[in-house]
Amino acid sequence: DISVPENENFIGGFGSIFLHNTGGEPLLRKDICEIVRALKPKSTLVSIVTNASLIDEEKIKKLKEAGLSYLQISIDSVDAKKHDSLRKIPGLYDKVIRAVELCKKYGISCCFSSVVYHGGIDDFEAIVKLARKYDIMVLMNYIGIVGGWKTEEELALTKDDFVRIHNLMKDPN
Repeated sequence: DISVPENENFIGGFGSIFLHNTGGEPLLRKDICEIVRALKPKSTLVSIVTNASLIDEEKIKKLKEAGLSYLQISIDSVDAKKHDSLRKIPGLYDKVIRAVELCKKYGISCCFSSVVYHGGIDDFEAIVKLARKYDIMVLMNYIGIVGGWKTEEELALTKDDFVRIHNLMKDPN
């Protein structure tokens, strides 16, 4: 049921400021526009996290009409082959770039979202540079060596990595 209560006591009586739709891939839902439309009147910002695999001009138009405020687009590398390989979706990097361009065209705010890990700082620096080109932000997520990653201790950030990351945080993007 995607209906939103009409009373003023929605979400603890305070209303909602920001609703963030994540997944998996939220755009797999055939009713994602209805969900955005249902949430928008009760919130200031409605956002979706996506890998961009299902973004095209028609989808962006419908999301804009539904009231989408923000699209957070996952990116792992500016090297298209590496990004596509990490995500296991051929041609995905080009879709990421197209999604950013469509957001710009239709007035939907967007950003890149990337996980920072040991050995991936160079990729992250290149992502920040790409974000600067499009005048968008990058959300940085530190790798957590938990869950499916708990055996990947070699990816844990080092003290030197944190120094480089701290310097990157000075970038306005």
